[in-house]
Amino acid sequence: MSWEDLPRATWDQVCAEAREMVERDDFLANLLHEMILKHSSFAAAVVNLITSRLLDVSAAEYPLTLPTPQQGWIPLIQGCFEAGVYYDEFVDADDGSKLGKLGAEEMGLIDLAVIKDRDPAAGGLCTPFLYFKGYKAIQAHRIAHILWHQGNRAVALAIQSRTAALWDVDIHPAAKIGSGLMIDHGTGVVIGETAVIGSNCSFLHGVTLGGTRKLGGNRHPKLGNDVLVGCGATLLGNIEIASNAKIGSGSVVLTSLPGCVTAVGNPARIVGKTMEKHAAASMDLSLKNVQYSGLELRTALAENGILSSEVNLDPQIIFAELAKEGSMVDGNDMSVFTSGSISIEQFKTAVGLRFGVSPSMDILQTLVGDGKERLNLSEYEQLSSMLIAGHSDNPKHAAALQEFERIVNEGGNLSKFLLAVARLEVEGVYASPDSELEVGSIASRVLSDLSLVGIDIDVEGLTA
Repeated sequence: MSWEDLPRATWDQVCAEAREMVERDDFLANLLHEMILKHSSFAAAVVNLITSRLLDVSAAEYPLTLPTPQQGWIPLIQGCFEAGVYYDEFVDADDGSKLGKLGAEEMGLIDLAVIKDRDPAAGGLCTPFLYFKGYKAIQAHRIAHILWHQGNRAVALAIQSRTAALWDVDIHPAAKIGSGLMIDHGTGVVIGETAVIGSNCSFLHGVTLGGTRKLGGNRHPKLGNDVLVGCGATLLGNIEIASNAKIGSGSVVLTSLPGCVTAVGNPARIVGKTMEKHAAASMDLSLKNVQYSGLELRTALAENGILSSEVNLDPQIIFAELAKEGSMVDGNDMSVFTSGSISIEQFKTAVGLRFGVSPSMDILQTLVGDGKERLNLSEYEQLSSMLIAGHSDNPKHAAALQEFERIVNEGGNLSKFLLAVARLEVEGVYASPDSELEVGSIASRVLSDLSLVGIDIDVEGLTA
């Protein structure tokens, strides 16, 4: 299905669900007609959804009564859905490809679709469209964001204030939010002015993306794609939370986090690596699908007696799974896919799934070279080996490889351990169940490698 067909197809589905609800019980027939069935398009229904609440004089202390709806508010908001009006320059898909410029209507459709996939309480598209205040608050923000960048900043701030009063979700109009954000429940969410949120993230109630100082400038968190943030979590300052990270409920995050890690606590610390390729879509709020450091490493060495796939997932398996997801070629036609290659963003995910950390895009662009957007299997393995070995014959790569080593060290003992294992693999001493190498020798070499970076793991009895 092309992006041009998406609004019509999705709106048809919403209307079909509404008609089914009326057929089952006509008690809500008037509501469903006014909010959904009488509108010819999704854009028209969203405009009505937002303005009907923003302009409801009985709904909050400060109604937007000046100018009157007929004189200004409805036409102004309708203008945010016109052709050629975009929410942002582009939106990155979850596989790193660029979807092109998207408007408020397309963004709203993607926001709606992810709720159906992630929240079993949604039951479809109609219910979250009508009732979920997190969804309504995001759509109001997208309107305010467009108005903010059109220069209508006073109007944008008025919509922000009204949205916060109505739905208890306070998002500054300047904040940049990628497509596919789900804010479940919504109550108590605060997102500051210079915050940036990537595509396909999930927030629970009570999440704060706040600043740490009274000075202006860049002072709020920057989140990558597929980030899951649990209820009551607080992220403060101009920090980076890289793609595919999980943040446990009630955590306070004050420092940047690498990709594919799980962090919990106050202050938050990394406790393991995220096992999913799309953390936000999994909604693993119990944090069970995490490879924790310490005990599991000991168990893998003690019980298996080898450096098994449970410790370090086969990189070719990761590549194959990511390549199967496909990616858009021309930025418009979703029916066109490439196979046998992965995007640079997917390579970030692949490295993160192996080591619990992922390099920045700056590092990757330095190593890959400008202009290259995809990697085949051979290129993927070559680049992986370069990162693992920490060495390249190209002197331009030295600073990038040193920076990746720093990211690994920040990732904690788990990341250092997995990198040490991978280095043994590159050197050709990987132990398989039928290997002639002695288990004690393998374990000793891994532990020796770890000791070079100051890691001390309790291994009493493992090498006896």
